[in-house]
Amino acid sequence: MGTTASLSLCKSITSVNIKYCKNKISPESQTDKKPFKIFGVPLETLSQQQYMHSGIPFVVQDLVEYLTNFGLEKKGLFRVSGSASKIKTLKEKFDQGEKVNLIEDGDIESAASLLKLYFRELPTSVIPYSQHTEFLNVYQACNKDTDECTRKLKGLLGNLPPSHYSLFKYLCTFLLKVASHSQSNQMTQENLATVFGPSIFHVPFGPTIQGQTIYNSLLLYLLRNFEILFPNSGDNPSLLQQQATNE
Repeated sequence: MGTTASLSLCKSITSVNIKYCKNKISPESQTDKKPFKIFGVPLETLSQQQYMHSGIPFVVQDLVEYLTNFGLEKKGLFRVSGSASKIKTLKEKFDQGEKVNLIEDGDIESAASLLKLYFRELPTSVIPYSQHTEFLNVYQACNKDTDECTRKLKGLLGNLPPSHYSLFKYLCTFLLKVASHSQSNQMTQENLATVFGPSIFHVPFGPTIQGQTIYNSLLLYLLRNFEILFPNSGDNPSLLQQQATNE
């Protein structure tokens, strides 16, 4: 797998830095273990199988690291789909426990599509369905008391399973990094919330898009209030810090 990393949000979103960490133990280094499927596997199972670092699946770390280094300026990042055959090949390699070199074997569009696919295929969404009603009830009351709303949402986030909390925090940190380059990639926080809302919440398809829209708006609110909802992010060891080599 790729080099490990942990994301940390600074006081200013545009100053989010990415620093490499060399202490990741990748699955291929564990010669006594058989390859273990990565996609479509509960986060808790991946943790038990040691296919995570600091609560983040290796595959997510690799994809985020690659996209941070090469994709932040890409126009339409996450909106332009990658090659279906290339996505399939990369997915199979990750699932078979192979060492994946995204620079040689992938491209920006395929890596971005694969990251979205990983979240879509989680058996339990990052924010579990069982907690959707609580999140929506609090969010829909935000126009009455924003401070109270944010406080309650912070409490609900804290009640997420540890692996889900770490992964959601990690993803949001990365998405804010992407949004900080929106003048180049045209992916604002609003656009990113629209793209990732379905993957984060696993909202069933219905006759209208109204249901999905409210979840996208909720995700946007969480992104906009990240520093309040996740204080002291720089001190949290569960986040990856990567240093983009092109910055």
